[in-house]
Amino acid sequence: MESNENEVYLDIRVSPDSSETKITRVDPWRNQLKISIKEEAKRGEANKALVKFFAGILNISRKKINITRGKSSKSKRMHFKGVDGNLLADKIGKIVGGYR
Repeated sequence: MESNENEVYLDIRVSPDSSETKITRVDPWRNQLKISIKEEAKRGEANKALVKFFAGILNISRKKINITRGKSSKSKRMHFKGVDGNLLADKIGKIVGGYR
């Protein structure tokens, strides 16, 4: 995760077409979150679900979340506008235990 004043960039590895949408683990070697997405990777459905998932976790508008790299790949970089990096790390840490 990279963050500066009210902006966060987060690298993610997505597994679409899973049984449920959830953060499965943190990969410290790649500095990546592993996330299972219930939707299929067709017509952008998994990407939409990923953005909706984070909007729900952070209680922010989906318009403040963008996939800046990897829209057609399992490896993605996401950008969060108006989000504090510490808040995001705390929320993720509560879900998976100890993300920093």
